[in-house]
Amino acid sequence: MLQWGLTIVLLLTITIAVSQNGTSGKSLKLSVDVESAPRVGEPFKVSFTIDAKARGIKLGSLDPSLKIILGPSIASGERQIISNGKRESSSFSSFSYMIMAEKEGTFKIPAASVKVGSATYSSAVQTFKVFPADTKKGSETTAANGSTKHIDLNKGVFFKLILSKTTMYEQEGFLASFKIYSLYDFSFNDVKFPEFDGFLSQSIENSGQIQLTPEQYNGRLYLTGIIKQFFLTPQRSGELIIPVGKFDLTVSVPVQRAQDDIDAIFGNYLGSYQNIEKTFSSQATRIKVKPLPTPAPDGFNGAIGQFSMDTSAPLSVIKSGESYKVVVKVSGKGNLKLMDIPKPVFPTDFEVYDPQENQDITISESGASGQREVSYFAVPRSQGDYTIPAIRLVYFDPAQGQYKTISSKPFKLHVDKGDGTQVASVSNFTQNEDASVLSTDIHYIKKLPSKAHVLPSRNRAGYILSYIAISLLTIAIFFILRSKNNEKTDNVAYRSKRAGSVARKWLKQAEESLKRGDSDEYYETLLRGMVDYLGSKLNIPMSTWSKETAEEKLLSFGASKELQQETVSLLSQLEFSRYAQDQSISQREELYRQCVSLIGQIEEIKKR
Repeated sequence: MLQWGLTIVLLLTITIAVSQNGTSGKSLKLSVDVESAPRVGEPFKVSFTIDAKARGIKLGSLDPSLKIILGPSIASGERQIISNGKRESSSFSSFSYMIMAEKEGTFKIPAASVKVGSATYSSAVQTFKVFPADTKKGSETTAANGSTKHIDLNKGVFFKLILSKTTMYEQEGFLASFKIYSLYDFSFNDVKFPEFDGFLSQSIENSGQIQLTPEQYNGRLYLTGIIKQFFLTPQRSGELIIPVGKFDLTVSVPVQRAQDDIDAIFGNYLGSYQNIEKTFSSQATRIKVKPLPTPAPDGFNGAIGQFSMDTSAPLSVIKSGESYKVVVKVSGKGNLKLMDIPKPVFPTDFEVYDPQENQDITISESGASGQREVSYFAVPRSQGDYTIPAIRLVYFDPAQGQYKTISSKPFKLHVDKGDGTQVASVSNFTQNEDASVLSTDIHYIKKLPSKAHVLPSRNRAGYILSYIAISLLTIAIFFILRSKNNEKTDNVAYRSKRAGSVARKWLKQAEESLKRGDSDEYYETLLRGMVDYLGSKLNIPMSTWSKETAEEKLLSFGASKELQQETVSLLSQLEFSRYAQDQSISQREELYRQCVSLIGQIEEIKKR
């Protein structure tokens, strides 16, 4: 009997302990919450909450500038929670204080402690900021009939364009941020960002939601947030202008009702607001773009920023007919996407193939950074010892205002004889040398017993005509090869002639990006491809590239006025489309067709 009594007492003790904790096997935490954006002279709420039945809160000493005007107010109860089809109950306790700050600044709510059963739980120290008093509060309301009364929405809501810099060199990127300041709740109906004429623009991805934070501005406490950010790269020097952006909003403003209106009694609790639709604009901004110093050093191809370069050639001994690879990796911060990666100069006896590129570039608030790695491939036709000259990267550092050069070491390559290949007596040709002799090996030719044959007279005329035809064909091939060699020697003419075939490659890349649904890569490929095509076709160096320059070059190239305008318009559409969010598949395909049509028209000019 005594055993049964002890068992019942033990069970009751356990039940009471579990009931007091309000949870079983669950860790408890006393959390603290401070009302957002408190201001001087205005009461704000500080709450301590724990998921259990608690008692006896003790708050540490506050800063002398913080006064408790009410509290602690205690609330407790139970929550009903349904989890995985099971109903569970959970206890909670809340302790609240109303506090008022006498001055602005950063303060701390000290740790508080409560008792849960026999255990003590403490909160963490909470740091918060007190803003200055709102000197203009109460001046913006609307009348009960919906008409405005003492309200200026342009002061209650406005947009600013914030630039990371307003003076820079051409091709030097900077961050442009559109930011909203609002005293009221709002929602977006439509957004039209400006056209960035004279810039290449890259949209910076965000979470899709605006993170609003309090910020003091001209004596008022606004909720502010970044709407959209772009990384802009100026394409020409001089004064450039970013036009205004348009933002259609619905703004909820407080309504002031008549004193006899019943809602006036409960206005603070029920809330009386009216929605107003209005279009707001950001300010137009002027930017000064400095030209790059002249003269630019040899080898400069428009690289702007701070870079490093690594080069490697995995193999130093191969056989003729085998593939040889040189890898060039450029890392750093700047116009990585737009710059040309340096190329190795292979001997003329090498067959050169299309390179392969991998890139990892991030566009963030600090700019474009990352790396591009290009693998160059070539196959030697003959055996021998070769030297690949040093690879040079020439770039402009805007932070120091000067050009810099990075050089690799030359690469030595020994090529052994492969199957069925020639032996080169001259084995160190480069593309700038005249490789007049590729092979001088003379092999022993075994003599066979000769038999004299006399051609019949009727066949002699045919053989003579054949010899004449072969001779003429040989002479024609000689002049064709010499013409092609002269074209390659004249790099400008060679690049201009090959611009069309290069364009077909990036058009194919853009088409593949469109099929994958990668709109960023699609627009990037189209825009970069068009800039590269026009630069090669019209002989426009990247350091002087702009739409205006392209328009002038098209005139001297023989293009019509309509074709010039069509080119500039297409480039502007491509720049805008990179950040436009509402383009349909048909609109993207139309841009592709316009690029194909434009390239075809330009290619036909010199054929007329």
